[in-house]
Amino acid sequence: MTLSATRETGIVVGPWSAPAVDDAPPVGPTAGMLLRAGLPDRVIDAARLDETVPWTALMARLGAGATPRLEPGAIIALVGDPSEVLQVAFQVAAWSRTPLADIVLAGTSPAIPGHGRRITSEAAASRLRERAEAAAADGRPVIVAVGTAAGAKAGAVTAGLVDAMDADHVWAVTDAGLAERDRDERVRHLGGVGVIDAIALVGAAHSHAPAAALGAGLPVAWIDGVPASPMAWVALIAERLSLAVMCASTRARETG
Repeated sequence: MTLSATRETGIVVGPWSAPAVDDAPPVGPTAGMLLRAGLPDRVIDAARLDETVPWTALMARLGAGATPRLEPGAIIALVGDPSEVLQVAFQVAAWSRTPLADIVLAGTSPAIPGHGRRITSEAAASRLRERAEAAAADGRPVIVAVGTAAGAKAGAVTAGLVDAMDADHVWAVTDAGLAERDRDERVRHLGGVGVIDAIALVGAAHSHAPAAALGAGLPVAWIDGVPASPMAWVALIAERLSLAVMCASTRARETG
């Protein structure tokens, strides 16, 4: 059956078969565009700045990512500025279908009605493992928002709490919009609380170089509300570069 286009819609509906596909090169950004988006050289691996990097190739180069499975009963400690760790905690809770009221508050994170008593002692932190056993039975992780302040004394207190809770994952929460030196300094400071497994980013959608954190020396586990999978990175970068990529692809087709 064949249907013709209408004047109102301008849509051509042909036979129920797959449309023909031109033999066009894979669409993607240039290496220069990716560098401006913050991707490190090791990920781009292109010989020229004007060389096109297909999205599928970029996903393969990004690898499997650092995102751990949010296993039932796992304790995930989010460490950083109190407002930022709470933001990520709510995101992780929504992703893992954990009730928001079950988020554990610790360190300098402000008390919130309905979330129970804030953990400020190592003795209280050590009892989180018992809570994790109950969470495992319910099929969810334990999410802990560990707020910390600047300074060595505050870092030592936070380190004691994180060590006592015996977390399965410890993520340093940082703003993707920070300058590279400021971001690295923030991560180094948070690394003083103990072993940091990965970085959780906030504000990546508003950063001019959202992928710059990939060169921070630690894997990135979380980006603006979703696990930092290769697909999530590509979606973020593609959205940032979409206009430039479309223009470049159009020019390539016209001159090809």
